[in-house]
Amino acid sequence: CHQARLAIEIDGSQHYTDYGRSYDQWRTKHIEKKGIAVLRFSNSDIRHRFDGVRIMIDLIVKKRVEELKENQS
Repeated sequence: CHQARLAIEIDGSQHYTDYGRSYDQWRTKHIEKKGIAVLRFSNSDIRHRFDGVRIMIDLIVKKRVEELKENQS
């Protein structure tokens, strides 16, 4: 979400290997250096708790947009 400076990742099983976790940490660190927050969900979250994921994304986007507006003032 460009406006909220938010990246949303959906992690499958490859993200839970040692290499996957290490690569995700590295990539997240570089994304965050650019002022972009990273929000992660598992495939299972999407399959079994989609409404909760959708609500959480909506709340976080709104909060980040408001924070970014306040920081520009």
